[in-house]
Amino acid sequence: MRANCKKSCGTCPKGNFTGWAWHGDAISGSGSLSIEGLCVDADGQLPAGSGGGNVMHLLQCEDGKKSQQWTRSGGQLRSLSAVGQCLAVFAHWLWDYVPVVMLQGCASEEIEVAARADPTPRHAAAAAAGKSHMVVDTSRILDGGVPGSQLWTINKNGTLVNGQYGCVEASGSAGPASTIWEKALTGGRKALLAINGADLAQETSLDLASLTGKASWQVRDVWGAKDLGKQTTVARSLPPHDCLLLVLSP
Repeated sequence: MRANCKKSCGTCPKGNFTGWAWHGDAISGSGSLSIEGLCVDADGQLPAGSGGGNVMHLLQCEDGKKSQQWTRSGGQLRSLSAVGQCLAVFAHWLWDYVPVVMLQGCASEEIEVAARADPTPRHAAAAAAGKSHMVVDTSRILDGGVPGSQLWTINKNGTLVNGQYGCVEASGSAGPASTIWEKALTGGRKALLAINGADLAQETSLDLASLTGKASWQVRDVWGAKDLGKQTTVARSLPPHDCLLLVLSP
């Protein structure tokens, strides 16, 4: 799952933005958040990457599973199983700064909830500009110390809105390589390293011209220990947490 479509929920051409639903317990105040049979699950948090962050995956909904239970407090979604952790969105360098959903230490929940429910002129202006009126149109820390990246609204139209990054989609796409590194070698050669930081296989296509400025190269697959001949692109399915290392020769 990831966050994008900041301006207006439901208008993006790609992604599954609707169908989110909150299933709450009126007595305990806790509940689960799901879309098409998949639940937001604290167990879906991948091991921490650089800087302590990593993407979060939806998991199959299971009745009574504690890691799928959350409390809604002051706009935050607090995990019942991961104590002190809140659902948040963060743009991490590992994912090429695409905003991704993850667990994060909860900030203070002392926030003027009434101000969010009764739009101020700032929020009214955002609505007039075509934004969802429940989106907090600021990336700054809000009054009370809660960052917009930890504030959530579940709308009646089935959209899940993050206060800083906008609508959140359930993405089934593995996407491109997490990071691609280039290094100059002797004799005019170059090395390219494509890293898949996800726990899903990713289809990766490297356009050598856009990456190096030269249309074609003699390519050697280092890990595969074989020459691929003269190529303009190299496409490969990268297994989870694997990488592709190429040496390019003129």
